Amino acid sequence: MAKNVAQRELDLATFRISNLGAPTKVGDATRVDPTFVPLASAGSGTPGESFEAAAKDHVHPAVPGQGGPLPISRNAPGVQSALQLDTNVHEILFEDRIDFTPFAGTHLITATLRADIRRDGVADGGPGGRLILAFDAADDDPNSGTYCANLPSDSDTLATLTNSVDIPLPQPSSLVRIIATGGVFAKNKSISFTVKE
Repeated sequence: MAKNVAQRELDLATFRISNLGAPTKVGDATRVDPTFVPLASAGSGTPGESFEAAAKDHVHPAVPGQGGPLPISRNAPGVQSALQLDTNVHEILFEDRIDFTPFAGTHLITATLRADIRRDGVADGGPGGRLILAFDAADDDPNSGTYCANLPSDSDTLATLTNSVDIPLPQPSSLVRIIATGGVFAKNKSISFTVKE
């Protein structure tokens, strides 16, 4: 019994028939290499020299500073002045419960406190107050929690100050506060948390 061994240009669905070999030059039909890990993004990019294709679901390696979770940030609205001259008395200027679940698996994070700040209600030459960033504070105790960053108000001139510190990852749901102590005037307050690189 004879076999049909005719070579046809098109199959019955009119698709071109191709016995695909290894691609060797530009314009050759190609095949997927499912074992090669794509290069990380760099500079303005490059077309590359490989003649093989990448798998549809390929993932590029993370670029340092870009591969982790997005920063968590909060802005504390309003202009606030704490005229308590007793540095043992703390006044809550801002609080929010923050979900740190996106940072799961991270050991250290960087906490940043930023504000426009100056000394207020203090005699010339007297010590100013400060803003304190605290986390894991108790709901009913403004003096509780771990103080992780602070901004001193030692000048009568309004200045933008920033303080960043590395801290252990807080509980998944933590009460975070900006606390004032002493004589301090503050506005444009913000806090942010990022993964420690």
